[in-house]
Amino acid sequence: MIVIGIIDLQIGNLFSITKLLKNINKKYVIFNSQHDLEEFELIILPGVGSFPRAADNLGANNLNDKVTAFAKSGRGVIGICLGMQLLLDSSNEFGVTKGLGLIPGKVIRIPESSLQRVPNVGWRTVSCTNRLYNKHMNEIIDNQDFYFAHSYYCVPKDNNCILATINSGKDKIPVIVSNGHNVFGVQFHPELSDLRGELFFSSLIEKMKKLGAK
Repeated sequence: MIVIGIIDLQIGNLFSITKLLKNINKKYVIFNSQHDLEEFELIILPGVGSFPRAADNLGANNLNDKVTAFAKSGRGVIGICLGMQLLLDSSNEFGVTKGLGLIPGKVIRIPESSLQRVPNVGWRTVSCTNRLYNKHMNEIIDNQDFYFAHSYYCVPKDNNCILATINSGKDKIPVIVSNGHNVFGVQFHPELSDLRGELFFSSLIEKMKKLGAK
């Protein structure tokens, strides 16, 4: 049985995500609106590019309701980079665009300053603010460097949804968010973060697959 489904948003980093999954020996299928999500225990929402275009592609392929229903069933949903941002209620990129609303909150532009260029590109040190799914995952992430490439960031309504941050100028911005159960967003790119990115993503997948185990 195929366990992991990757949503094809027709933009972004499908190749690098599938390469990562191959490297950590995970079976997957890339799917669109024609697939029955019941065959999956976990779905991944990747993405690189603009929020409005990705949201339009979700809507055009009738995936909004399917992904929402999948998450409400208790099975795991992982959003990466733009995919993480799509998990929230809305984004103000090029106007206000509605997201999936799986984690209450909004997506806003990173404030630019003498200490913070936009886009935020490169290796940044991630600090855990709340415990991830287990102590082992915290140890993989906390005070470690991961690769970022983004101009917008997530602002959940509930600070308890923020699991990790990075420094951005004088402020801290969320880079890992969760609904506390089965929806998990990662702003950095695990697939571009070398062996530690692979270790983190493998651990995350194993934990979230169990949420969908029949």
